[in-house]
Amino acid sequence: MLVALSMPTLLPLSPPVDEPVNLAPILTLPNEILQDVIALVAAHSHTDALAFSSTCKTVRIVSKPAIFSRFCLSWPLLDRFIGESAAHSISIMPHITNLHIHDPSSWGEWHKSQDLGDLIHACSSLTALHLSISGSSGWIKYIVSNHDFNFHCSYITKLSVVSRVALENRGHPDNNNLKLPLFDIADLLCFENIKTLELEGFNVRNENIMDEDQDDYKMESRKPMHKQAEITNLKLKNCIWEYPFTVQDFGPIKNLQVVYTDCYRSFTYSERVRNLAQSPPPSIESFDLHLLGRSPISQKAWHPLTDHACTKLRRMSIKGFSMPGDSFFLGLPHSLKHLEIELAMFARHRLSFHTDGQIQRCIERFSGFGVNFTVIIWDDSNSGPNSTA
Repeated sequence: MLVALSMPTLLPLSPPVDEPVNLAPILTLPNEILQDVIALVAAHSHTDALAFSSTCKTVRIVSKPAIFSRFCLSWPLLDRFIGESAAHSISIMPHITNLHIHDPSSWGEWHKSQDLGDLIHACSSLTALHLSISGSSGWIKYIVSNHDFNFHCSYITKLSVVSRVALENRGHPDNNNLKLPLFDIADLLCFENIKTLELEGFNVRNENIMDEDQDDYKMESRKPMHKQAEITNLKLKNCIWEYPFTVQDFGPIKNLQVVYTDCYRSFTYSERVRNLAQSPPPSIESFDLHLLGRSPISQKAWHPLTDHACTKLRRMSIKGFSMPGDSFFLGLPHSLKHLEIELAMFARHRLSFHTDGQIQRCIERFSGFGVNFTVIIWDDSNSGPNSTA
């Protein structure tokens, strides 16, 4: 019996030499599209974007805005970076949009503030500045440029400042006895175009407000000593303030976020925090009041907006409060379109709560605006949350 064997045809592993191969088709894209591609890569992984930028000169040049848009420096490297950039004509600074100064240093803050001013002056695309500082904000008012003493940080529209106290005590179970450094709004004179301000771990005040008769401080006669930025977006995390300062001293705030982590729980017993919650600035359009990590037995029994004059409020989110009653919902402003409430509950109460239909009745009754409930289920031993309903 004869068996015919057929040999497979061997295909060449590579095309003939006379057929050119395009090894990098992405380089044929217009620079604008290539920049968008690299920005998408950088948003997913900065490491991948760096690797991508090293493939060739064309990609490296186009990658600069995505690679260097967020830039971190420590105080000891500040003048070195400025000097080497000038010496080698490195065109990085125009691409920096978010600048982070980390590793708080009292020496750097008080001796390098003009160098920081020079860097800000050179970063023509800079819009956001993030500072981690060692103590009070007093040195910030001395940020000037050696090249232009009339320089104002006019590019910057967002400023985030975190205190060393906040950095060193994140996650500690009890921060009741912490002394927070002072943050004075009057120190922001050179940041005249700030719209967004985020503060963490400060005792906030405003010496920019004073009475004509300083011996008799009268709330109705406050007058600003200098031009003040009109802050519209304000976030206060684990911050306190003292009379006569109020959050309204920041200006016509539209979006207000007030956050306290559970290890700063003692701050939430302040009458000033309660007054802010119940009577926030009438200009606000969005209000987040988050008392985080609250167990079912530590939720606040009182509720925000009980004595408000908010006619523009469209969105509100509250966490750390017990289930509000009808009076809370009936007192909400007519402008409100969306409400988010996060509740904490022991596992043993979960079935009765859902059976009772309290949330469903609330949603049906107050259907004029969107209401979203999130229920955090805690272990019956009060040891911590274990699920979300």
